[in-house]
Amino acid sequence: MAISLSIQPIGQPPEKAREVPIATMSVFDQYWMPVARTLALQWVPRFRTGTPLRQEDVTSVVQELSAIRKSVEVSAGEDRNVILPRLDRLVTELQSVGAGVDLYIG
Repeated sequence: MAISLSIQPIGQPPEKAREVPIATMSVFDQYWMPVARTLALQWVPRFRTGTPLRQEDVTSVVQELSAIRKSVEVSAGEDRNVILPRLDRLVTELQSVGAGVDLYIG
């Protein structure tokens, strides 16, 4: 299983959705969830079971992702070479989406 960001243009068929890979479930559980629990993050734990995002949620989500990034930089060892590029791409994608799309992470 894996966690990804789905970007679905509103009114378009599902095959028009773009998927942005975030993490395998094992990487998410090993690196993301401990930080989310320690910092009492609100959004990141929801990624495990899946959650829709609204445009107004993006700023809060990006702030939480910044906290995850800081932790991964110091604690993930060699795994950070895989985790950080995906995390950075997720932030870039979230910050670049405009109106007219549905967002879902899970």
